[in-house]
Amino acid sequence: MNVPAGGINTQGYYCLSVLGKNYRAARLIWLIKTGRWPKHQVDHRNTDNTSGYKGVSWHSQHRKWYVTIQQYGKPKFIGLFAKKGEAISAYKVAAKKHFGDFARV
Repeated sequence: MNVPAGGINTQGYYCLSVLGKNYRAARLIWLIKTGRWPKHQVDHRNTDNTSGYKGVSWHSQHRKWYVTIQQYGKPKFIGLFAKKGEAISAYKVAAKKHFGDFARV
């Protein structure tokens, strides 16, 4: 029988269940490769989400673009947006506000 090991969560991240607890796949891969849990968010070149833009994911339950930014290693909710372009712009504004010249946009 072929059963999927995981699936996409509401923030657009691929997750796997291990012993009844859900983990983001990227964090599990980090653990396997390094032998330790990552201290911060693990992000990939494709930003590991459904939009292709950092901090912007499709929220299927609300049918809107969901925007978050990482601050001190924790996600901070920015908002929900009907248009993808508005969500991307909101992330860029938040990144500049929180990280100034060090913002990755």
